[in-house]
Amino acid sequence: FVDGNKLLSWLESTDDTENALVIGYVAGVFDCLSSVLICAPSNVTLRQISDMTKQGLKSVPEARNKSADQFVSAIASSKWPCKKKTGASNV
Repeated sequence: FVDGNKLLSWLESTDDTENALVIGYVAGVFDCLSSVLICAPSNVTLRQISDMTKQGLKSVPEARNKSADQFVSAIASSKWPCKKKTGASNV
């Protein structure tokens, strides 16, 4: 379980292992939600998403105890939400 505190510490780390961990973590969450909740342009980079996540985590210290995937998801989907499909049946 990775919370926002741990994710922020990885994002601010100068350690190569932690840098690799955070890029892998952010990529995994982002890829899992791509085309479902997140519809980012194809030229968005993992560094860009990581920077946005770091900035978001710094702005809400009171909520960093929550699961880290929630931060990546909320930040990316607020910037690049997928359009709702219209005309779909509820079958």
